[in-house]
Amino acid sequence: MKKLLILLLFTLVLTGCNNTLSLDFNDKIDAKIELSFSLGDYMNNVNEPTNKENLIYSIDAIKSEARPLKDSYDIFFTTEILNKEGDNYTGEYAYSYTYSNFKNNTILDKCFENFIYEEDDNAVHIYLNGESICAPFKLKVKSDNRMLLNNSTDKNKGEYIWNVKDKENDIRFDISKAPIEAKEFKTSNIIYIILAIILSVGVYFLNKKLKNS
Repeated sequence: MKKLLILLLFTLVLTGCNNTLSLDFNDKIDAKIELSFSLGDYMNNVNEPTNKENLIYSIDAIKSEARPLKDSYDIFFTTEILNKEGDNYTGEYAYSYTYSNFKNNTILDKCFENFIYEEDDNAVHIYLNGESICAPFKLKVKSDNRMLLNNSTDKNKGEYIWNVKDKENDIRFDISKAPIEAKEFKTSNIIYIILAIILSVGVYFLNKKLKNS
């Protein structure tokens, strides 16, 4: 069982930056894994004697055995797609986490040397560092009106992107549990500013007139 549970992680190792883990923080946390690999790549990464038929059987088992939560065998990915064209595979897996169970995320826990998840009443704080057995792959984080802080240097269409490396990863992001309301510049504020300017100018000229007299 343990071997089957980490097969999905092995597929992440195989194809580098073509693989993507996307996290969309909203009222829930929607996670999606997109991967592609060849049977030859997979054979080169299995550290035990095997043959093509056994590998095909093992890969097919990913669809039914991969889990989104560690230490939980009765919860599966809500989307499990693994397609085969010749010796090439493409896959997609999805699951919606809650803010309370995200700390048990199997992929982040297994892929990173350190996966730190801290939570308070208003926000979650996520820190991923050290080595990654799944690298290289892309981590994409989307959080419309919820991102508080992050150290990504790459942003595209509202997504913050990190290129996960074999070693020395340092990924941080803080997410608000509730949308952050944009501060609107109301018409009343403009009126107050204009009145303040008029008052200041009036006081200035009044003082100048009194001095001259």
